[in-house]
Formats: sequence, structure tokens, C-alpha cells
Amino acid sequence: GCIVYPVSLALCIPVFIHHLVMEKEEKLVENMKINGMKMRNYWVINGLFNFAFYTVTATIFILYGRYVCHLDFFEQTNTRVFVEVYFLWGLNQISLPMFFSTFFSSAQSAAMTSYAISIWTCCVTADLNVAVFTSPRRLPEWMMHYPAFPYVRVMYLILDPCTWESCYGDYNSMPAEVFEMQWHLLRNSVVYLLLALYLNEVVPQTYGVC
Repeated sequence: GCIVYPVSLALCIPVFIHHLVMEKEEKLVENMKINGMKMRNYWVINGLFNFAFYTVTATIFILYGRYVCHLDFFEQTNTRVFVEVYFLWGLNQISLPMFFSTFFSSAQSAAMTSYAISIWTCCVTADLNVAVFTSPRRLPEWMMHYPAFPYVRVMYLILDPCTWESCYGDYNSMPAEVFEMQWHLLRNSVVYLLLALYLNEVVPQTYGVC
């Protein structure tokens, strides 16, 4: 579960990156700009569409785990923490593709690289949580600056009690580290969004900067 659950909702990122880079590769963005489109409108629409897509995916994922598979993790864990964690992770699923898309000109290369990064970071972090940094030990602070690490960590923190005792049914019984990881997710989503907007303005593209 420490690997499967995080990876399942981390694979939207490569899809979103592929979509953004493909529009750039096919010169669709340039054509829209020629016809008067403002880049701020482009990013807002893409962000809303991607977040809606992610929300549907996350909702189906949770409902399937709760009502079809009847997994204790989904049935017994407090619903509020699910909403908060997946909402914050959804914000990162918007900002990360925007950030990474600035470094690719080929949609195929972008998709392959982002799939590798998404799966690798989730698997490595899950292994570190289980084998090295088991609670109450913490992940190194430098790892908190990339969203996948606090995301996998918070999933481990709320999943681990289901293995040994009982899930966190009471929101107030959550360890403080859960809320710290949520703060890191919120901060990272803002930082990567700002970096993405800045880089898309200054990084040279085929026809100059955007």
C-alpha cells in the first residue's frame, strides 16, 4: 500500500506534462497566441481542466477502495484527511507539469522522463519510509522540497497504523507530522507554480520566449 496508493495518483503528472509539451511541439500554443490568446488564460484553463481530471480520478480511486475492495485504509481512515491530502497533492499535480514542461520540446521524451521520475520517486520514498525512516524517525529536510516526498510520507503516516493497530478514524488523533507534510505540499505547490510561470516567460522556445 505504501507504494501502490501513492503511485496510483502520481501518474496523472506524466499525462499532463505530455499534453502541455505536445501543444508546444505541435505549435498549437503559438497559433493561439497569434490569434490573441493571453498566456495567463492558457494556464488558467489548463490548470482547471487538469485539476478537474485529477479530481475525478482521485474520487473514483477512493470510492473503488472503499465500496468495491472494502479496504480498511479507505473505510476506516478519517475522510477529512483524505480530502486535505488529495486536494493538496492535486495542486502539485497542476504546478509540477507546468514547471517540467518548460524543459522539454518533445512530448514523447517528456512523457517517458516524467513517468520514470514519478514512479521512481514514489517507490524510493516508500522504501525509505518502511525500511529506514519508520515513524517516529523523519525524512531528511531537503527531501521536503520536492512534492512527491512529503506526499508519499503522509500516505505512509496514515497507512501505517492500519497495518499494526487501527486506522486513524479520529482526525484529532493524527500525528503532528501529518499536518507538517500537508504544509510542505501546500508550499511546494505555490513555489513550483511561481517557478513555472517565471520560466515560461524567460526560457527561450522555438520562436523566442513566451
